[in-house]
Amino acid sequence: MHTGFPCPNPTCTQVFSLEAIAGAAALTCPKCGGVFQFRSGPAAPSNYPAARPVAPPLPVAQPVMPPAAAFAPSTTAQDFALSDSAAGGIHVRPPRRGGGGGGAVLFLLLLLAAAGGGAYYLYATGFRFDVPLNPASQPIVAAPAATHKSIPFNYFFTFPTKEWKQDKTLERATRANIALRRGGPEGYLALFAKDYKTATPREADLIDLLALQMGQHLKNFEYEEKGATEWAGRKATLVAFQGQDDKGALLQGEACLMATQGYGYSLLLWAPVKDFASVMQEAPELRNCFTLLKGRDSWVDKPPQTETYKGGKADYTLRDGQGIWKSDAALKSFHKADLALQGTDRTDKSQAARASALVLLLPKAPDLAVAVSVARDNLEDQYKKDFADAVALTAKDDDGKPIDRAGPVGDTPGHVVKLNIRGKSLDRFVTLGVLHR
Repeated sequence: MHTGFPCPNPTCTQVFSLEAIAGAAALTCPKCGGVFQFRSGPAAPSNYPAARPVAPPLPVAQPVMPPAAAFAPSTTAQDFALSDSAAGGIHVRPPRRGGGGGGAVLFLLLLLAAAGGGAYYLYATGFRFDVPLNPASQPIVAAPAATHKSIPFNYFFTFPTKEWKQDKTLERATRANIALRRGGPEGYLALFAKDYKTATPREADLIDLLALQMGQHLKNFEYEEKGATEWAGRKATLVAFQGQDDKGALLQGEACLMATQGYGYSLLLWAPVKDFASVMQEAPELRNCFTLLKGRDSWVDKPPQTETYKGGKADYTLRDGQGIWKSDAALKSFHKADLALQGTDRTDKSQAARASALVLLLPKAPDLAVAVSVARDNLEDQYKKDFADAVALTAKDDDGKPIDRAGPVGDTPGHVVKLNIRGKSLDRFVTLGVLHR
């Protein structure tokens, strides 16, 4: 147990002596550079913007499907983008409602039945294994300092009313920059900040990070995008989520996500179902506790250059505008592929979160329907070589309808099927895109 005062920054190991904090109006951490001000003592001169007054809740927009991705037209070759695109088309994210535990696996498959030659298909697969954290059963709760200023993450946070207490156990369990809890009604708050260094993250990056962080903390974690809002004077996105605690009690929550000047920010509120409505009444005031500093007012995005990968025996191109895919000669040789790429997740650089994209040539199919059937059978057969009980089940959308329908693949109309590949020791998500030329 600490005999002093631990730095409020959860990622810092500095412990201040009791003598250092006695009568102090502010502390500057020698390790992380954080400046922490206290309620007692005169206020220090302000060099950050004041928190905005509490405003009434902003209306939540109805969910809006993202516009179709713009693909460069090509009259001589098929052109595909390895990035997010319109719903129903090829993209590399699982459905919006997803679980956080059990090790999510991503698989992308694209089949093209080429006229005159053979057919060819592309697939990508990646693995992520989430290791649950086991925080201590008794939370470490203390009255927070009045304010928290983070120079590394370019924000200033004014702690809310005395009902909210800082929770160090929750900070460690969720890896949040700041975590608070309250009682009567019971509620929880977590603030996350991440520096992406050279480019402002996409909304998809923030949602994936939310699923990764909270999926480790709550069992059976699910989420769904609600629409647009405003936070700290910037455009933001609201995401509803729910999950169960260690005792099986259902918790509901709402995340406000914002990306600006190379940073990604998330402010989460959640509570037991019976207390959720009461806690959410405080949401506008709690979000106003957060303000941005001016450390990156001259920020200019430096997005990665778009890389184009051309097919070998077939006439197509794959475009990567996110800088996550690289050619892999060994993978190409092993799978006897026409093209092979390795991708790395933007939010998780571990080996377990990498993905592969392959283009393989198949015999010619007479029409699109046959091509879809052949591709699906081929995919299932490949899995059965390693998992005898593997079965491909068609995934369903939020309305319960099977995702097996016409949809764009690159800039060409085709067919899209989303599958869950299941087995005793197998649980993978698959997107199968089919074209017929």
